[in-house]
Amino acid sequence: NLPNNANVSSFAISSSGEGTIWAGLFGDGVYRSGDQGANWTAFNAGLGNKYVNTLLANGLTLYAGTDGGVFRSLDGGNWSAINDGLSTLRILSLVADEGALYAGTDGGGVFKLAVGSGRWTRVSTGLSNLSVTAVLADQGVLYAGTGGGGVYLSRNGGETWTAINNQLPLVLNVYAFAVSGQKIYAGTVYGMFVTEDEGQNWKQVNAGLLDVYVTGLAVSGKLLFAGTARGGIFVSSIP
Repeated sequence: NLPNNANVSSFAISSSGEGTIWAGLFGDGVYRSGDQGANWTAFNAGLGNKYVNTLLANGLTLYAGTDGGVFRSLDGGNWSAINDGLSTLRILSLVADEGALYAGTDGGGVFKLAVGSGRWTRVSTGLSNLSVTAVLADQGVLYAGTGGGGVYLSRNGGETWTAINNQLPLVLNVYAFAVSGQKIYAGTVYGMFVTEDEGQNWKQVNAGLLDVYVTGLAVSGKLLFAGTARGGIFVSSIP
């Protein structure tokens, strides 16, 4: 089972249908459950850094973003580092889009691992804040949430970024994204914001949210789940 006082940073759920859940722990690596969380086993062979900040399940491949770069597990096998070009930066967020992998880093901006490439390239032109705490891909559009600089958008695979911070606080830490139809939700230090026009306009939606420090978001059907820093988990129906 999980270690006592485990610091759980992230979850990933298998998309291949076998029901496997992975938990990323900050300091204890990755744990795996095949019975909906009733039992957990360590899954750390080859994981060179156990300070896990984010997990990403993409088909049969699992990625872990850590304080020492990115690690990959194929078909549930051992972990291996894929850090060529990253210099083992601290990885805060991961997303896959059109076969490419994007990593948001602490201080280095966004890096891209293209299809068929073994080396990461930095794709951060236009990012005035290089602490990328959340990334989202939606229908070919990329969003980057930053630690103090709000939200940025890219339409060309991360080559250039544009700030989309209308109606957002001037200094904003963004920790999570979620998408439902045309709605993009951003979880921030000031609660929840939503846009329906790719960030041209944002609206704050905090009614009923007793803790506005939102650290994680997830959508299941017509329900939006928000994890908070001190108040637990909240749920809202998506109109």
